Amino acid sequence: MLEVKKTLVMVMVYSLTTPLGIGIGIGVAEIYKEYIPATLMLSGFSNAAAAGILSYMASFLCYNDKAQRSLKLLLPCPYVFCSLLKCLFYRWD
Repeated sequence: MLEVKKTLVMVMVYSLTTPLGIGIGIGVAEIYKEYIPATLMLSGFSNAAAAGILSYMASFLCYNDKAQRSLKLLLPCPYVFCSLLKCLFYRWD
């Protein structure tokens, strides 16, 4: 019963915060001026935060208990992690 309540709370939080985030994104996109120093700093900070979250989640998911019990799952993790970081820091311009 506790699992069902927890799942319902997570679904409700997700369903409320997703439209809010989309609305904030649309509002910011309307007033976004690309080459103002404050905008460049905010964009850099956002990219750095996203990279940190991505690297943390990738390392956390790779080195959890289930992966540590299986060598088949554990060996490719550093290569996948490094590949993701390489894609993240590649300049796509």
